[in-house]
Amino acid sequence: SGVTLATAAVVVETVSASLRAGDSAQGGTLFDVHWQGPDNRGDFIGLVLAGSEDRANYAAHTYSYHGDPVQLRAPLEPGDYELRYVTGQSGVVLARAAIQITPAPLGRGTLAVLPPDNGDTLLLGAGDAVELILDASGSMLQRQDGVRRIEIAKQVLSGLVTDTIPMGTPFALRVFGHKEADKCRTDLEMALQPLAAMDAAATIADIQAKNLARTPIGQSLELVASDLSTVTGKRLIVLVTDGEETCGGDAAEAIEALQAAGIDVRINIVGFAIDDTALAETFRYWATLGDGSYHEAISADDLAASMSAALQAPFTVTDTNGRVVARGTVGGDAVDLMEGDYQVTVERDNAQPFSVSIASDKDTRVSAR
Repeated sequence: SGVTLATAAVVVETVSASLRAGDSAQGGTLFDVHWQGPDNRGDFIGLVLAGSEDRANYAAHTYSYHGDPVQLRAPLEPGDYELRYVTGQSGVVLARAAIQITPAPLGRGTLAVLPPDNGDTLLLGAGDAVELILDASGSMLQRQDGVRRIEIAKQVLSGLVTDTIPMGTPFALRVFGHKEADKCRTDLEMALQPLAAMDAAATIADIQAKNLARTPIGQSLELVASDLSTVTGKRLIVLVTDGEETCGGDAAEAIEALQAAGIDVRINIVGFAIDDTALAETFRYWATLGDGSYHEAISADDLAASMSAALQAPFTVTDTNGRVVARGTVGGDAVDLMEGDYQVTVERDNAQPFSVSIASDKDTRVSAR
């Protein structure tokens, strides 16, 4: 008898991308970038100083899911820059294109949007709600500046419920990693209810991170729909975590499902002690998908500032052509703008745009309306 050996050819497709934009753009202006590429989840087009290999140092970037072309805002600092198409999963640069950023055509100033007279930076509407999601998995037992991360996080969250989130705000608290080792368990520790500061602080104080417990971020975000099912307004979610998904969940898919269901949600993510730039970029992508923002924190002070910023109401600035040229948060850092006239819109119930004029070398401050 004989033996027949079969061979099969394996075809490996080369993944490639291309970028096309003008040779130059004026600082502070919006410009189009045409691209071709795999358009996988998290893929982005970024602008970086020529020669830089720091993934965290992009002067501007946006995600491929926005379509072709995408728009980038040229930085105000002139110089030689490079456009890059970067894969979201592995951080591989698939395409590069040189571009020169020339000086801004006008002077520039700054704009800060301050809280109203009552000091409220959240500006929540009557039907809005807040849900905090806390990672209490095994990695949160590591120490940061000599203190366990979970203890730092608990202290910060206690401050938020007693000093920052207004009493009576519809509030929920979800925690994962604090019940069972080597499990993908996530628990609603406080079901939706008007915030009672002392009760919430006591619940937070009782949380203990569990060694070897895993990190079900995707599942926790999926459960937001049921956690806040009776909410009629916006659902503001703030997730604080120090590590990656370890339970096979898909956070991006969970966020897309929330949006597909018509749920009005804003998901802000705070990365605590994240030293992996690829993971930080993944978190930033998830937050962008969730119409929110990503914040990084290393120390206890950083975490307090980041959590506070994650709760603040966002605002957008549009130019005379109706294009968004800057984003910020009420009570947060000022944004740089070229001299000129703009419209500011604060995200809140029945918000109406209001006009501001930016003068060269001037710091403009306005109250949220």
